[in-house]
Amino acid sequence: MYFTFAPFTTFANQYIYFSPCDTPLRYKIGIIDARFNISQDEFLQDIKQAEAIWENINSKNMFDYDSQGDLDFNLEYDRRQSLNTQIGQLEGKLDSGKSTLDSNVKEYENLTAQFNQRLKEWNDKVSYWNNQGGAPREEFDNLTKEQQDIKTEAQRLNEMARNLNLSTKQYNTQVGELNQTINSFQEELNLRPEEGLYDGKAQRITIYITSTREELINTLSHEMGHALGIGHTVDEKSIMFPFSTTELIPSAEDEKALQTVCQKQNK
Repeated sequence: MYFTFAPFTTFANQYIYFSPCDTPLRYKIGIIDARFNISQDEFLQDIKQAEAIWENINSKNMFDYDSQGDLDFNLEYDRRQSLNTQIGQLEGKLDSGKSTLDSNVKEYENLTAQFNQRLKEWNDKVSYWNNQGGAPREEFDNLTKEQQDIKTEAQRLNEMARNLNLSTKQYNTQVGELNQTINSFQEELNLRPEEGLYDGKAQRITIYITSTREELINTLSHEMGHALGIGHTVDEKSIMFPFSTTELIPSAEDEKALQTVCQKQNK
């Protein structure tokens, strides 16, 4: 009696090769610090947009939201975000202050031009009547009253000028505060260029700072790349460039790195 067996290699090839990208990473939302002013729904939408950056490369589902998932996404407010918030507030103050200052300066310049014209006309009248040997009583009284009004207006303009100088000094002080805060911010960034961190052991992605939504999505996508097993690239246009940017389109380096990670491996 003879037995026939299927070739072992045919059977083995069906089972011993796999790709790490075949099984989606299941993630959940962890801690969101309220000072980021981002709701859980908004954060989830940003994460979904970040995951699409990778999934669109090879048309694979590599991430899935699951409230019981292993991978944690967190927004943790640290000193850098505090400095970044201060910069935003100071810049808002400066913009408002400059707008008000510019408006007040323009008003002062207009009033000064009107005052100079009025003073010139008054001086012309005085010169005219002096050349006539003197003004009639009624005209003299009018000129005297107008002279007093001009003095009052001059005092008001001088007061405006003093206030504008004070406002300018205050504005310059705010500029100094902003520059000091920006310098501190830059020092912090020099210590830690990435705005997020992927902790493979704890299965945790933490974002520490975000300036714009595009920057947040870029940082999320970058850390998700690390979660997939992708390292840093040298291309400044890459998602995996080690410094945060607003790039949302994967570079050729990103695509090549993903293909390397996702290639079939021998179990």
